[in-house]
Amino acid sequence: MRFLVYALLLIMLITCLQFKTDTNNKVTDRINFSVRARLIRSFDSTYVNRINFTRKTFKIDLVLKNESKQRVAFWIMYCSWQENFLINYPSVHYLIECTKNFPIKKTLNVNDSIIFHAMLWPNEELLNGFQGIGSNPLIKTTRFGFLYIDTIECKDYRDFNSFILDRSKQENVYWSNPLYLFDTNWPGRPFN
Repeated sequence: MRFLVYALLLIMLITCLQFKTDTNNKVTDRINFSVRARLIRSFDSTYVNRINFTRKTFKIDLVLKNESKQRVAFWIMYCSWQENFLINYPSVHYLIECTKNFPIKKTLNVNDSIIFHAMLWPNEELLNGFQGIGSNPLIKTTRFGFLYIDTIECKDYRDFNSFILDRSKQENVYWSNPLYLFDTNWPGRPFN
C-alpha cells in the first residue's frame, strides 16, 4: 500500500514538472508586425474628369514585416490591398486601379517582408481648405496602419467582408513611421 502511495505521488510530481516545463517553453502567440513607409517621390499629375486638373501625387512604398516568433497568416485583397492599410490623414487617398479583386490568405515567415507600392493624392478639400500644399495643415504627418485580419477568426471571404465593413472589429492595427508629405520644412523632403 505504501508503495502505491509513493508511486502516485511520484506520478503527480512528474506530471506537474512536465506541465511547468511545457508552459515555460511555449512560444509566445503574440502577433507583431512593423510597417515602414518610404516616400519615393512626389510629382504633379493631370487628371482628366469633366475638367482637367493638376494634383500633387505621391509615390510610396509600404514595407510590412513579420516580427512575430512564428509564421503569420492573414487576409488581404488580391488587388486592392489598400483596404488593409488605413491612412490617418482623412484627406489623403490611394489611387487604385483594379480589374481582378477578391480576398486571399497571405503567409509571412518570421522576419520576412512584403513591399506594397502605392500612389497617393490629396483631395480637393485639402487643397482648398488649407490654401494648397505646403501650408500648415492640422495633421502634420501621414501614417499608414496595417489592419491585421486573422485567418483563424475570419474563416472565409464572408467573414473578411464583415470585418472590413465593421470598424468595431478592427482592433489589430500596426502603424507606420510618419511621412511629412505636406511639411515643406522637413529636411528629408525629396522636392521643394
